[in-house]
Amino acid sequence: MAGEKKRRGSATIANPRPITMASQPLKLIIGDKSYSSWSLRAWLALKRSGLAFEEINIELAGAGSDEMREKIRTATGAGSGKVPALQHAGAGLGGATLVVWDSLAICEYVAELCTEMIVAGDDRRPDELSSPLWPGGTAVRGSDLRGRAVARSVAAEMHSSFAALRNEMPMNVRKRGASVAGGPSAACVKDIARVAELWAECRAAVDPCSCCSLISLSKSLLLIIQ
Repeated sequence: MAGEKKRRGSATIANPRPITMASQPLKLIIGDKSYSSWSLRAWLALKRSGLAFEEINIELAGAGSDEMREKIRTATGAGSGKVPALQHAGAGLGGATLVVWDSLAICEYVAELCTEMIVAGDDRRPDELSSPLWPGGTAVRGSDLRGRAVARSVAAEMHSSFAALRNEMPMNVRKRGASVAGGPSAACVKDIARVAELWAECRAAVDPCSCCSLISLSKSLLLIIQ
């Protein structure tokens, strides 16, 4: 096993630990987690993974401007000019730094790093790595395969949809009691209903008893905001 010592003749030598990509330094560049849901998403994935990483925060005042995009490009090395971005030292071609941009791509990459460490038997990995980011762990079959397919479908829908909800109700975890002037649009209400539906479907797959209460709660919320 990794880290054990063996005797060769009269000398005592240590088995080399497995070399994995995850042992290389990780740096996550994000905006304020109170306002940037995309940044929070990537940060949560890394925290959940148990991997060590350095967190770099960028002030997003003037987000969307050419000046801000150029500032982010310079800081991250990502041509998108957006956060989050993950820098993985030594993981690129020829030992260069690999840059992974887009929160969903970062989550997938982190999940693969965790799997690599588990398969390699790297004894430096934290205990948390025994709990995978996607259902099923390293061996996926049967219900685990179905669960992973559903989880990816939900994550992808969240990633590409709900434009009205994002526009009218942007994330701000420091603000309470805020309301949309004139009330949410029909498109925003439809987005909210779909979010509640997704949660109900996923909860029902795990705990059917929780589904009814969640649907009831979502209907109450829709009545309040309409």
